[in-house]
Amino acid sequence: MENQKEKKQEATTDTGDGSVASTTPLLDGANETVKRMEAAATRMENANARAEELAAKTTLGGRASAGVEPEVKEESDVDYAKRISAGQHERT
Repeated sequence: MENQKEKKQEATTDTGDGSVASTTPLLDGANETVKRMEAAATRMENANARAEELAAKTTLGGRASAGVEPEVKEESDVDYAKRISAGQHERT
């Protein structure tokens, strides 16, 4: 309990000329939090950039087939007859 009072007094110690005599723990904690948040934002930007590059490479590399319908091949009557006589009733 006494330590808390000392911290509160230390945080509010004023020299009278408008400056604080010692550092304020509340501001120090806030500054550390800001630094961590900025570092996390930088890491997220880097991860997003890597994800965008990977998506572009996948799309341009021809391995992305989402949203692309397979080409329907027209079957001639002769091919149809051969397939049915061979016992293949479904298209492959």
